[in-house]
Amino acid sequence: MMLRYQREKQAAEDVAVENGEPVQYTPFVNKVNENLRNGTTNPFRGMDKEWKDEKTRLKEIKDDGGDVKQAILSQGVREDMNDQEVVATVYGNENAIRKASTFMVQRPQRAVDQMQRVKSLNRNRKLQTAVDDFCMIQLFDRYKVEYKQAVDTSNMTDQPVQHTDFVKEMNARFKESGLSTNQKIKKNDTMLVRSGRVSIASKFEGMEEFKTYKIQLLQANEAFRKVNVPQEGIVAPGPQVRVAAPANPKTILEVFTTYAE
Repeated sequence: MMLRYQREKQAAEDVAVENGEPVQYTPFVNKVNENLRNGTTNPFRGMDKEWKDEKTRLKEIKDDGGDVKQAILSQGVREDMNDQEVVATVYGNENAIRKASTFMVQRPQRAVDQMQRVKSLNRNRKLQTAVDDFCMIQLFDRYKVEYKQAVDTSNMTDQPVQHTDFVKEMNARFKESGLSTNQKIKKNDTMLVRSGRVSIASKFEGMEEFKTYKIQLLQANEAFRKVNVPQEGIVAPGPQVRVAAPANPKTILEVFTTYAE
């Protein structure tokens, strides 16, 4: 189950990067991610059919005298593969299981950490305002770049402007904020001053990009607060210097004799 999760998750992310589109996970991966977000003990909860199918498959292999571990790790191996390709496939499966296991352990803890940061943010109104303003600046900078790219592409190809999903969502939220046209967005001072950006931030905080910027900034703020600066400065240890004279007079004589020669 972990191997399937990691392979489907990685495949979806690779396709998204290649096509420059949002990640579209399979229902299987989405269900596991939902369980992880909810902090369930079993990440495969509610997936009885998949669990039963895999359990039945492995039981049949074991009953036939096969090696269950080998059957799991050799998934994807074909008869036309050479030895190096087989080894690479098996290693890839091992690594996928390891990555999935690590992710499933760390993900719930990250969720707990995020909740702690959100609580600290709610208690500090000044910090919340600064974070909202930062997120709005990041969103607007990206919006302007992607908007211009679409217009430039349209001018070069004589094709209608094709905006990205990000720009479309930003336009929809601008409209909710009263900035119904692109001209208003560009000419209006709302996005040019902090008070204006903060006043409409609530319309954008539901965007995944907004949440990502917010968490990143809170993580950086938390890390900065945890840094303990030494009060007296940092003193680098130097080499120890021996100041005691040799105890044996004969040693002193040998030293002087050597220099005299």
